[in-house]
Amino acid sequence: MTAVLDRFLLWQKFIILSVIALVLAGIPTTMYMYEAGKTLDAALDEQSGLGPAADILRVTQLTQQHRGLSALLLGGVAGVKDKRDAKQKEADQAYAKFDALVHSFNDKAIEEAWATPKRDWDELRNRVANQTITVQESYAAHTALLPKLLAVNDLTADKFGLSLDPDTDSYQLIQSMYYQLPYLTEESGKMRAKGAGMLAKHEATLEDRQVLAAIIGRVNDRLTQTHTALNKAFIANPVLRDKLATQWGQAYDATNKVMQLASQHIVQAENLDFPGTDYVEQITAAIDAQFAVNQAASQQLTTMIAEKISDLHRTRWLMIGAMLGLIILAGVAARLVARSVSEPLGVLSALPNASPTAI
Repeated sequence: MTAVLDRFLLWQKFIILSVIALVLAGIPTTMYMYEAGKTLDAALDEQSGLGPAADILRVTQLTQQHRGLSALLLGGVAGVKDKRDAKQKEADQAYAKFDALVHSFNDKAIEEAWATPKRDWDELRNRVANQTITVQESYAAHTALLPKLLAVNDLTADKFGLSLDPDTDSYQLIQSMYYQLPYLTEESGKMRAKGAGMLAKHEATLEDRQVLAAIIGRVNDRLTQTHTALNKAFIANPVLRDKLATQWGQAYDATNKVMQLASQHIVQAENLDFPGTDYVEQITAAIDAQFAVNQAASQQLTTMIAEKISDLHRTRWLMIGAMLGLIILAGVAARLVARSVSEPLGVLSALPNASPTAI
């Protein structure tokens, strides 16, 4: 090896050292760029998933609202037919929009999960519109349909990596938005529809009251779980508390009030004389408040992910710029060092009778 190196001029040896240094620096840099690229791709996937996630939640919300209005219509409450018809039309549009999205996903698991609730909705809405289904059958069919929609919601969030977010604040916000709040709205929707059917008939068996009491208990459980997840996000990011805490507090209080309403006027009441339309309106307002929190949280999440993507782009370009700057600086330094050594040696070799002993 020494014999080989002796054949090179000094400046050539400096070039060899520079190349070795570049290789040593290039290995960790390449690894960093690879990992940074994966992080950026994950953030971009999350960003692209926010729209579809909002769309499937909209489908869920409208189906829940249709369940409550169907209970009133089939129970013989006057003045709700037009509202029910309008809600069906609105839901049809939401189903069609998400159906188009599903076909664009090229994801077999989501396509298979979506096919069943879409088919069930088409059959159910026709039976309600033609009033060939009872209040109890409508409630059971809607209630069987909605978990299938929530399963599609979970798959959609998972497809875009929303469940794998690495940051505590956005992770907890996502957990509350896509894995807690939808189930809270569903249990609240069950409470609305089950109670509306009982109030429409002005009667309820002991079993009916027990079922509604159990639903109220599950609403309370989901409310607590959602509250816990949101508080974790607030602790991790005080800005989220400033933006969302007041609105969530209003939804939280409204949900507690309608739980008390259902318990007082149906579960514990001797006579079911509370107006069914008022009952539906009050619970719908509470559920709408829950969805409003979700929409506000979605806006915050959109901003957070956009900022994360911007930061990742900026950091990557700063790293590339820093590495190029260091390479140029190293090249210039190597050249200056080579010249500082080679020029004196050149002068020395030009002196007459110069020898190492003389030096």
